[in-house]
Amino acid sequence: MRWSMHSAQLCCKAMAQTSFFAILHAASISSIAARGLTPLRSADNSLSGRPNFQVHIDMPTFPATTAFDGLTYNSRRTDIVIPEYGRVVHEMVAHCIGIEEREERNKCAAAIVSVMRTLVPGSKEMTDHEEKLWGHLYVMADWKLDVDGPFPPPARPEEDPGPEKLAYTQIGKRPSFYGRIVEDLIAKAIEMPEGEERAALSMMIANLLKRQYLTWNKGAVEDALIRAQLREMSGGALDVPAEKELVSSSEILKSKRKTSNNFRNRGKRKR
Repeated sequence: MRWSMHSAQLCCKAMAQTSFFAILHAASISSIAARGLTPLRSADNSLSGRPNFQVHIDMPTFPATTAFDGLTYNSRRTDIVIPEYGRVVHEMVAHCIGIEEREERNKCAAAIVSVMRTLVPGSKEMTDHEEKLWGHLYVMADWKLDVDGPFPPPARPEEDPGPEKLAYTQIGKRPSFYGRIVEDLIAKAIEMPEGEERAALSMMIANLLKRQYLTWNKGAVEDALIRAQLREMSGGALDVPAEKELVSSSEILKSKRKTSNNFRNRGKRKR
């Protein structure tokens, strides 16, 4: 009796599970079919024991130029003139331009400047901060805002010539490492009459050129190059004869090393 009761309970439980899975299977098939899916069938053209589905979904297609409803991208908006204030302030400026009543437009402009003052606060040392804020307001409005502001609109970029360019000295024919003093010495030597003083000054200038050359260039330099550069810089007016030797490169480099060692050892203590 106990065995028959136990068997009956097992049979009822198995039947209940089978019915549950059958109902679940049928519900899954109907749900998937309603969504446009196709159930995968077995080789004998009957539904397999486990639901396995092959998906066929028809996705909606949109033209490349069509934007989604309710979405606005910055790439489709106008450019921001002054990014520090953000797009919201620029939209407020555009709204202010469209106000017809002048009094209301003046109040709106003052309110926008107040918001700008909060976003970009100025220091106490800036005396023209308020003028800059109103100038930025006119710039963001593209000079289309007609209000009674405390400051006049700034000049347009094409109307403002800007500061004058600094007049830099022209290097001329000399290499940059020779300096302007060498040009002044050459001009002074050209003005001198022919004689021993002019020849001595030309010799001194040639030695100075060689020292400057070795200061900014590594290795030795031929005297012929220094003489050629002296003739070029003086327009052929000054020349050093070939028989006169300039200061040797080894002596110049030796004095440079000695000077650098003195500066290097100046802060060291003697033991």
